Amino acid sequence: MKALSSRVVALGFFLGTLTAAPAWASTIVVTAASPDGWTFDNTDNSGHNASGGFEVGPGAPLIGTGSAQFVVNDATSSERLYDVFGSAMSAGDLATLSYDTYTTTSTLGSGSAVNLEFDLFMGTTYEGRLVFDPGLLLLTTDGTWQTWNAETADAWYFSKGSVGSCAISSSANYCTLSQAATILDQEGISLVDVTFKAGSGQASFNGNVDGLTLNDTTFDFEATAVPEPADLAIFGSALALLGGIAFYRRRKI
Repeated sequence: MKALSSRVVALGFFLGTLTAAPAWASTIVVTAASPDGWTFDNTDNSGHNASGGFEVGPGAPLIGTGSAQFVVNDATSSERLYDVFGSAMSAGDLATLSYDTYTTTSTLGSGSAVNLEFDLFMGTTYEGRLVFDPGLLLLTTDGTWQTWNAETADAWYFSKGSVGSCAISSSANYCTLSQAATILDQEGISLVDVTFKAGSGQASFNGNVDGLTLNDTTFDFEATAVPEPADLAIFGSALALLGGIAFYRRRKI
């Protein structure tokens, strides 16, 4: 009986740690119920005929089971999903930057996948956005998940022409993140948020985004919360202990 009691105490410890387990620091699961600062918004353009939300799929996302969806219904509208930084960041501090997209409906070219953008400020003066547009690479494919290495791809531009030489007007003017960061750091311009944006010129767009990796953090957009790896490991240990107790009790009968 003493051996059984010690196992019950151990089981209580394991079950108790399920709610106290530390989070897996490198991944943040973002859902409607737990957005972690992320917000959908369709007021970026003159039209507001757009919407966004979290859903399961489409298809098989490369991380988790869900993603963030963007639906835009006319060329004057757009949809954003953004998160404001706790403090302004230097573009030179962006060491790792990648994300996944899925396009259901779009037009090949600029805007054919969800853009990654950063609002720019020099002190209190707004300096437009630094924009990564996967469509400029002319490699987007509808109906499949694609990963974009925004850290190295030559598809960046400044939305405000007065900032540096990276512009959308010509493919010869697109730049890499490193080139854009050099310009911004020289001019003392900082990033204040991270934004995903769809629309703004596309007559019709339906697409998704997931798996943003920004330096040492990955954001996993999901329809509902999913157990974190640390929780799953502890839960597995608890189940194993339950099985051991059941086996011990059968032998005692």
